[in-house]
Amino acid sequence: MAACASTAHGQAALFRTLSVGPVSALAFSPSGDHLAVGGANDTIPVVETTGWRIVHTLEGQTGQVNALSWSPNGELLASGSRDGTVRVWDTSDLPRR
Repeated sequence: MAACASTAHGQAALFRTLSVGPVSALAFSPSGDHLAVGGANDTIPVVETTGWRIVHTLEGQTGQVNALSWSPNGELLASGSRDGTVRVWDTSDLPRR
């Protein structure tokens, strides 16, 4: 788990620790509390934007994650991968501000 200050340097350090390979998709939650990060592997780290730390990792997407989109209420996250599959994740249990 990464912990960084909320600075440009801290954010850069966080991206180096995500372990998703090259980043191919980013999506902020509607409230701005969370950032979902998609990349070359089958995990989607969800980062809390106040302290820039990973608060949850969604596992099970197949292939490189190329698309991410939150529902308007922030309780669902859709991810699309290079192999054409789409998953919808329940994110209602993520910590909120």
